[in-house]
Amino acid sequence: MSESRNRLTTEIRRHESPQTLKVIEFANMLANKLRSIAMQNVEIDFADERYTTVMAEKVLIEADLSRKRRKEVIDKQAAVLILQSYLNSL
Repeated sequence: MSESRNRLTTEIRRHESPQTLKVIEFANMLANKLRSIAMQNVEIDFADERYTTVMAEKVLIEADLSRKRRKEVIDKQAAVLILQSYLNSL
């Protein structure tokens, strides 16, 4: 497990929820699968996405999107923010 994954896992575990446990269990299953197909060098990373919907809403309001249009695209905008955060960390 990488240092960043360890750090984030520790942070997430401080605020454990049933969904957090599911995510950690899935990551462990994925890591085992990757090892079984000789892809153990693939790093699994976590992203704290708790506030991305709020941030996405602010971005969309600043872009002057209607309430209806914001509702249609908010998840996409949140995903963009998560991906951009990851890319910025590289």
